Amino acid sequence: MATALLILGMGACTFTLRIVPLGLARRWEPPAALASMLKYMPPAVLAAISLPAVLAPGGGRIQLGLTPYLVGGLVTLGLALVTRRFLLVFAAGAAAFALSRHLLGG
Repeated sequence: MATALLILGMGACTFTLRIVPLGLARRWEPPAALASMLKYMPPAVLAAISLPAVLAPGGGRIQLGLTPYLVGGLVTLGLALVTRRFLLVFAAGAAAFALSRHLLGG
């Protein structure tokens, strides 16, 4: 019973912390300078998450040379810049990673 109350309390706290800023943000217009900066947030966050995984898989040191992760990342980046079609980019990146992993043995 105590565990259930604890889980419900944590859920209520999490819900409140997420919903209150959304309710306040409806009435707030960001300044023009902030709004122009915010449009670059999603690509910056994606790069911050993806780049370490591509350059240093497994959290180790940066691996120099051709790795399956680098091949998959470069194919994904190139197709994303050219086509902007998510399903094609995802499938081609995964296929390039799998093929290079098979060929390079990594």
